[in-house]
Amino acid sequence: MGTGEEAPDQLLANPANWRIHPKAQQDALAGALDQVGWVQQVLVNRRSGFVVDGHARVALALHRGEPTVPVLYVDLEPAEEAPLTVRRRHHRPHRSMLASSERS
Repeated sequence: MGTGEEAPDQLLANPANWRIHPKAQQDALAGALDQVGWVQQVLVNRRSGFVVDGHARVALALHRGEPTVPVLYVDLEPAEEAPLTVRRRHHRPHRSMLASSERS
């Protein structure tokens, strides 16, 4: 493990990330970052190079043109990273729910 700063355009989105953050949630995140700053690091797996947690924060940093984001590095084998993805998928809303909420 370790910490550091990375340019957001150098961080790799995890292809297993299914989350689509609604605009209201993105706006709330932007407001929180404006008000209190970066209090949570983006979690990056050194072995895969993928973001494990923090995709929305990275997207916001890219949108804002921020030069760096705080990063917490972990060292996980694919088999160790997979349960995180499975756990997230378990709570994944059904595609039809996503489609109807995106139409709203």
